[in-house]
Amino acid sequence: SLYRVEAARALGEVRRAGLEPDAARLAAGDRDARLAAAWLLRRHAGDEAVRLLHRLAADPEPAVATAAVARLG
Repeated sequence: SLYRVEAARALGEVRRAGLEPDAARLAAGDRDARLAAAWLLRRHAGDEAVRLLHRLAADPEPAVATAAVARLG
């Protein structure tokens, strides 16, 4: 839902570590869940986060891939 995506965007702005488990769970969901996963990892830089972001960057949904690529960029 839009609320989940916006909540993930806000949380991803303030937390710079520790959200990888939540993002991994969301990455297995629907389009909005995958987009939320990408936003959760917006400020993360660890190996697990980067692996998840690479997976999300290959997502068939352009919004998900764009959010992930923006972080990897």
